[in-house]
Amino acid sequence: MPLTPTPPDAAQGPSPRLCFWAFLALHVALWTLVPALTHHNLPLDVIEQTAWGAEWQLGYFKHPPMAAWLTELFAVLGGGAGWPQYLLAQLVVAVAFWAVWRLASDMLPPVQALLAVLLLEAIVYHNFLSPEFNANTVQFPFWALAVWAFWRAVSGGGLLWWALLGAAAAGGMLGKYYTAVLLLPMIGLMLADSGYRGHWRRPGPYVAAAVGLAFLGPHLWWLVANDFPTFAYAVNRAGGAEAGDWTDRIIHPLKFLVDQSVLLVAPLLLLPLISLPQARAWDRADRFLLWMTAGPFVVACGLSAALGFELRSMWGAPMLLLAGLAGIKWWTPTIDRRRLKRFAIVWCTLAVVLVAGYWVKVVIGPYATGRAERVDYPGRVMAATLTAAWHDRFDTPLRVAVGDVWPAGNLAWYSPDRPTVYSFADPARASWIDDEQLRQAGGIVIWTAGSRGEVPIPLAESPMADLMRRFAGLEEQPPLVLPWHTDEGILPVNFGWALLPPSADP
Repeated sequence: MPLTPTPPDAAQGPSPRLCFWAFLALHVALWTLVPALTHHNLPLDVIEQTAWGAEWQLGYFKHPPMAAWLTELFAVLGGGAGWPQYLLAQLVVAVAFWAVWRLASDMLPPVQALLAVLLLEAIVYHNFLSPEFNANTVQFPFWALAVWAFWRAVSGGGLLWWALLGAAAAGGMLGKYYTAVLLLPMIGLMLADSGYRGHWRRPGPYVAAAVGLAFLGPHLWWLVANDFPTFAYAVNRAGGAEAGDWTDRIIHPLKFLVDQSVLLVAPLLLLPLISLPQARAWDRADRFLLWMTAGPFVVACGLSAALGFELRSMWGAPMLLLAGLAGIKWWTPTIDRRRLKRFAIVWCTLAVVLVAGYWVKVVIGPYATGRAERVDYPGRVMAATLTAAWHDRFDTPLRVAVGDVWPAGNLAWYSPDRPTVYSFADPARASWIDDEQLRQAGGIVIWTAGSRGEVPIPLAESPMADLMRRFAGLEEQPPLVLPWHTDEGILPVNFGWALLPPSADP
């Protein structure tokens, strides 16, 4: 079915295209600048990605590699500065918004297509929660591109759109396997709807599958070679109900749906500002959107109900990317200048409130709650202090940081030597290094009992106590006590640390 041009808009005003690009530029600039100016430390997930990405592996024990690769790419391009990581976090949002806008432009007049994207700014996944780039948000561009490519492909767009679908689907899967909850409804639509079934007799779906497998091939090889560690982590992370825990099979999917519904309140309240809903007959695009919006929820919640595993709220982040388009398409608003002006005023107010709220949370929040944010962590000072201590003793660069990925990852990121991270000295978590390499290069072991002023326990009582047996040359040092980058009334961070001299005897 060929694509048809969208009708002209009834309302006169600035070009919707120009408004879209202005909005996108403003979003990227604001949400890059605000965390860059208010954060003293990279967030937890970003630190974890930097620790992995520096190794350029085909996979990591928690996740496939896309988020780590992109993080390291921006670390290299940014010369080790922190702000490019916040830019990356907004670029994935921006690409997703662009793809949604292009899809909306295929289905709606220009002003409605613009509104479909503007509504997404009212969902906190795309702003308030977006500065912490991770395996959930890296799915944004691939998810949106896959849906747009799928629509174009099944609308007679040709084999290039099927190839783009395969590439986007593979990119999403390389970000997080959760992308499968989008791909299954695509397959389901092509099986259940007679209007789409005929594509199975054409080369398109098989081209998409071939392209996707080509991109996924190296990671699939890594999975087999490493005994599927990401699968084991996912199962452990999600958990699962025992035979008698039937309540979890109800509570987990219901809680997930409630969590996502709460995030839709703001865009739903914006819709009546445009107009009251209009009745109309459903068309082919409506049925497509129903499968692409509701389908992932059905798959995810169905699996949760069947297996009893918990659905984390943040897993819904890519699932709401089509919420604005679905809302505008199904609401079918009547557009006029007065309503648009009213919408613009409230929308701009909400955007300002979100930016101000983020600033308050990060800057003022610790004074009100007495608890520091992770972005106030003294990672930079800790890394500078320990790296200097290393160079006072040894003539070689600091090559290895050993410990939990949060303190060790901070040491690795902020140290000018950029050491590799040996997570808990466990080769299963850091396959790029082993004990023998650590003995030869030496390194710093770092641990904490917590981040709220807890006195560090001796290494012999820590989770890494076995290191004293594995590395006889380990030299435990006096604790390092550092304040947070915030109110002095908040208890400091106490770091336990030890030196392992290069070429120490086992």
